[in-house]
Amino acid sequence: MKVKINLENEIIANLANEKILKKIAKKVLKTVAQKKAQISVTVYYVNEERIQKVNKDYRDKDCPTDVLSFRLIENKENLPLNKKSFPLEWDYASKTLYLGEIFICQEKAKNQAKEFGNSEYREVLELFIHGMLHLLGCDHHQADETTLMKSYEEKMMKILDKMKII
Repeated sequence: MKVKINLENEIIANLANEKILKKIAKKVLKTVAQKKAQISVTVYYVNEERIQKVNKDYRDKDCPTDVLSFRLIENKENLPLNKKSFPLEWDYASKTLYLGEIFICQEKAKNQAKEFGNSEYREVLELFIHGMLHLLGCDHHQADETTLMKSYEEKMMKILDKMKII
């Protein structure tokens, strides 16, 4: 398994670093049965103004949100995320399959952390996990999709608790 995280800090924040996000991404991949994946993802920590603009530009929703994910690869058959399954999408320079981008809003994470009694750090990691699951094809538009996604998120939080990352 190979995971590359491109962390783009658009705001100054002492949040999760690339090393931690890479560890978590690997756990997410294992959770969704993608143990041989070779992927890369870009993560942006942004302010409310920026996430609202992205939300308006790409989803026609003129409001800030906590996390946005933009998946570049459809994988409804749950094929292995590697060069053999996706030769046209393969990035030969990084030797990975670029899954997409995750935008995490720092202010929203901070407010939600207070609301749910979490640390800001934990909230950011939960939002990253949520974003990764979206990049991997999970969704929550229908009840069965929501149930599956919630089960993955709960499983991941238990894994993180055991790893003592949060």
